[in-house]
Amino acid sequence: MVVINVSLVSAITGKTKSLGSMKIVNDGKGNDRFRNYNYEISKFGEKGIWKVGYISNLDTLHRGPWDLLYMILKQTIGKRND
Repeated sequence: MVVINVSLVSAITGKTKSLGSMKIVNDGKGNDRFRNYNYEISKFGEKGIWKVGYISNLDTLHRGPWDLLYMILKQTIGKRND
């Protein structure tokens, strides 16, 4: 499982505030090269899960964790700042 936490750290006080988290879990149905992942995203201040989804056939020989994160964000949030 990969867990990504997003926090805001005050430059003045040093206090940390959680903004959200993401859990990414390999579903075990892939093979040595192509893997599949379930994910869930939570937002600070909201109860429960905000978004859930599935990434299939990630080519792990040519793609890494940042590619997986990018694919999840593109799938859930889409293009921004157009």
